[in-house]
Amino acid sequence: MSVLLSEEQKIIIDSVARKNGFTDDFEVAACAGTVKGDNYLGVITRVTIKNDARKLEVILKSASTSEALRKAVSIHNVFCREIYIYEKIFGEFKKFQDNYIISNPFSGHAKLYETSLKDGHECLVMENIVENGYKLWNRQIPMTPEHIKAVFVEYAKFHAVSLAMKHKNPDLFEDLTSGIEEHVFGADMDDQVKFQSFIDAIINNGSKALEGVPDLLDVLKRLGTSLPEYFKNEMKDPKWNLVVNHGDCWCNNLMFKYETPENFSKISKVCILDWQLSKFGSPAADLTYFFFAHSPKEVLYDYQKYLKLYHDTVCQNLKEFSCDPEEIFPYNLLEEHWIHFIKFGVYMAMMILKIMYCDSDEAPDLTATTEAGNDVMSSFSFESRNADGYNERVSTLIRFLVDTGLLS
Repeated sequence: MSVLLSEEQKIIIDSVARKNGFTDDFEVAACAGTVKGDNYLGVITRVTIKNDARKLEVILKSASTSEALRKAVSIHNVFCREIYIYEKIFGEFKKFQDNYIISNPFSGHAKLYETSLKDGHECLVMENIVENGYKLWNRQIPMTPEHIKAVFVEYAKFHAVSLAMKHKNPDLFEDLTSGIEEHVFGADMDDQVKFQSFIDAIINNGSKALEGVPDLLDVLKRLGTSLPEYFKNEMKDPKWNLVVNHGDCWCNNLMFKYETPENFSKISKVCILDWQLSKFGSPAADLTYFFFAHSPKEVLYDYQKYLKLYHDTVCQNLKEFSCDPEEIFPYNLLEEHWIHFIKFGVYMAMMILKIMYCDSDEAPDLTATTEAGNDVMSSFSFESRNADGYNERVSTLIRFLVDTGLLS
């Protein structure tokens, strides 16, 4: 379906076109880039810039203009954070990796063409990586071991840059991260009444999934009781701040390229999307969130193998940065972070699994919710026709955590 661009958007796309060699004879066509349920705080538009000789496919990611949603959610800050990651963090990380000639560097993000932080017109224009063969994973199916491994390796390469830069160039790293220590939704998390409603909604959804399994239900309820203090104080200790993390680790923000289009077991590249929730924090925030939300049962119980793969990859890159991995990031430090962030990972996984198992027509509409005068979190308290899938995944996750003693 075709989309009409605003005047502000037309100006930005025109700038992208001219910077990429198009002159006055080019045309611009735009269409919706996602369906309902794929994106929540922005609008994704596919834009084609073309003339008789060639074409350029880009993605326009623009902020919602709904006044109600913008009042309820810090959308301007969210776009500021993502643009900062693309323009500042990725730029400095690339220079740092190039300086050490890293053999397998982190490069798993889309190319950025243009941005705007004009209030009410915030946007990013990026390459359309679908044109380069990248595909999304089916969100209602647990990922294969090969996909879990590929994502862990990509996060390892990303986190390794932070660890090395913090050691080799601490002043630069401190300058880069000083403005991203707080979560973009930090103010909401500090509002005890509002954040408690978030916790209650997630725990209530999970409790429905565990009806009839009293031992798991008791564990989940104890988790819910502990979460306010955990988020308010235990997660905020600066000692957990080691790396720039991604922050929004669900499958709609991960795309895969395969060695051959027909063989999904041979993954050649991973591209990480949507850096709006990125912050200076723990590597385990990314790992627990992603792993708990996407792993099938057999992968969950084999979690130590995946942690070892992640750690080995980090260590290999640290060595190429002329760093001593045992000094900077010993395995016991990774284990300490992993254990501490299990509660976070469970909370995020249960929240996102609810979204992953709803069909497009059931997906929450944050704009409609806020414009009706309701709070954002109420959108996530809904019954899905795929409830059995959600229930099974939550039950499997909590059972694994109890069986392994990771959660009690």
